[in-house]
Amino acid sequence: MPSGGPQYRYRDEVRETIKLQLGAGVPGNVIAHYNKFSKAFVSRMNTERKIHPEVLAACRRKKGPKSRISPEANAALAKFMEENPKAFRSEAVDFLRGNFNIEVSESTVSRAMKRVRLARKGLSTGVDQQVGVDDETAADESERAEDT
Repeated sequence: MPSGGPQYRYRDEVRETIKLQLGAGVPGNVIAHYNKFSKAFVSRMNTERKIHPEVLAACRRKKGPKSRISPEANAALAKFMEENPKAFRSEAVDFLRGNFNIEVSESTVSRAMKRVRLARKGLSTGVDQQVGVDDETAADESERAEDT
C-alpha cells in the first residue's frame, strides 16, 4: 500500500453515495448496473455500512467557509464581466468594493468567476497596465517576432 493511507479507487463522495442508496433500500445489483460498479464493490460498501453506521455520518464532507460574495453580488459581477470582457481582476475587486462594500482578493474574484464559468483570457492581474504595454505595442512586437 502506498504511503499516506489507503488509496481508494473511487472518491469518498461516490462511496458515501452508494452507502446512502443501500441505506434507502435500493438493491445492490441495481446500483451496480446503473452506476457501472462491480457487484463485489457494492457488496463491500454494504458491509462497511452495516458494520460501522456511525462512519457514514462522520465521513460526510464538511462544507468550507461561507462565500464572502453573496449570490446578488455574484450575479452583478457576472453582468459586469459580460459588459466589460477586458476588465482586470483588480477592476472587479473595485467593483465589488464600491457597489457591495465587499473586501475580497483578486483570487477570490477569480474563483467566483470560475464558479459562474466566466474565466477569460482577457482577465489578468493588471501587469500589462502597470508595465505600460498596450494592445498596439504588443501587436507590433508579435509582428516583429513573426518576421524574424
